[in-house]
Amino acid sequence: AHKFYSSPHLEYNKGGAHFTICNFKGLILSLSECIKQLLTSYNNLKTEKDQLLTSYNNLTTEREQLLTSYNNLKTEKDQLLTSYNNLTTEREQLLTSYNNKVKERDQLQTRFEDMTKNRDNLQRKLQGNYFWYQVSSEKKSWEESRRDCLKKGSDLMIINSREEQFKKSLWIGLTDSETDGRWKWVDGTRMTTSYWNSGEPNGGRTENCGQIKVYDSQNSWNDETCSNKHFWICEKRISP
Repeated sequence: AHKFYSSPHLEYNKGGAHFTICNFKGLILSLSECIKQLLTSYNNLKTEKDQLLTSYNNLTTEREQLLTSYNNLKTEKDQLLTSYNNLTTEREQLLTSYNNKVKERDQLQTRFEDMTKNRDNLQRKLQGNYFWYQVSSEKKSWEESRRDCLKKGSDLMIINSREEQFKKSLWIGLTDSETDGRWKWVDGTRMTTSYWNSGEPNGGRTENCGQIKVYDSQNSWNDETCSNKHFWICEKRISP
């Protein structure tokens, strides 16, 4: 006797080679449904891939925009740094210029105060006596300077007090040409009050004429070689 086995889909004879399809229609339907599901999954994956590609492209574009913004900001930062350095340099130059102007102002103020003091001293000197003074506009030797004063009825200036000092390099009427070391004024009187600078006179027989030299202190006399050329000052007493 033959024994048959059955399955949900097929029936077949165990001893024979012939198969009988019992549920072929159901199998086709199952495969069709499976294919539909696979196709749906494929389409979903394709859509997701496209979305991911779009997201990737968007991110790439955004990255490039951010990189451009970064480079622009870096360039702007470099420009600002250059401007800052230029302004710092300009500020330092202006500060140096300001300090120089302040120093120049202080020097001018000092000169003004000195000139005011000299003016006041001369005014005090002229309260009881009247004097005429003239400062040369050219330079000559001591002898030539004195001859110029004598032609004008005056002589090189005689200084008897600190108030008569000038802060200008000038020949004055002082010499030790007759006897070295014995300084006399051009009127023949001996020098009793002096305002030699520190270490002066020191020229011996080679420097026999007196000169006011420009120093910061009022002790500004210097013994000078008489043939050297300097400005000079003439002095003349005038009767009131």
